[in-house]
Amino acid sequence: YVQIHSFISKRLVEYDYGIVSHALCSAMDELLNDYTNLVESLHVKYRQPARHSTTTSNTLSSSSSLTLSGLYSQLQPSIRTMNILKHLVDKTQYSKGGALLNTIENIYQTEYIGDDRAHKIIQFLYERSAIPFMDMLSTWMESGTLHDPYNEFMIEEKR
Repeated sequence: YVQIHSFISKRLVEYDYGIVSHALCSAMDELLNDYTNLVESLHVKYRQPARHSTTTSNTLSSSSSLTLSGLYSQLQPSIRTMNILKHLVDKTQYSKGGALLNTIENIYQTEYIGDDRAHKIIQFLYERSAIPFMDMLSTWMESGTLHDPYNEFMIEEKR
C-alpha cells in the first residue's frame, strides 16, 4: 500500500511525469480508495458486537462479529488488486507517454494469462491512461497541431 500510495502521490502532484502517467495514477487512486473503504468497513464490522456470544478458534475477538476466515475471504480480492498495482508500479515507474501505455499493454498481453480479474484491472488502467494520449493523437491527426508539453508523444514538433 505504501509504495503504491507514494507512486501515486508523487505523480498526481508533479506533471513532470506527463499527463498519461497522471491519468494512470488517477485510476490507480480510485482502486486504492476502494481498498481503504473496504478496510474501513471491515474495521467498523470488527467493532460491532456479535449477535451470539460463541467462542471459536477463528474469532478475532469475543465481542466481534468478524471472524478470521471471514476477514480473509473478504480481503482476498483486494489483496490481489494491490499485488497487481504494485507490479504495475514496479514495471512503469520509469516510463511515460506512449512507452508507459506500451508497458501496460505488454503486461496485459504477456503476464497474468488466464487471470480475468487481473485483465479487468489492467484494462481499466490502460483505458483510463490512454485517454490523454488519444486526445493528443486525435488533435494531431485532425488539425496537425501538437500540444505535448511533457514530450510523451511519438512525434516531436520542429521548432
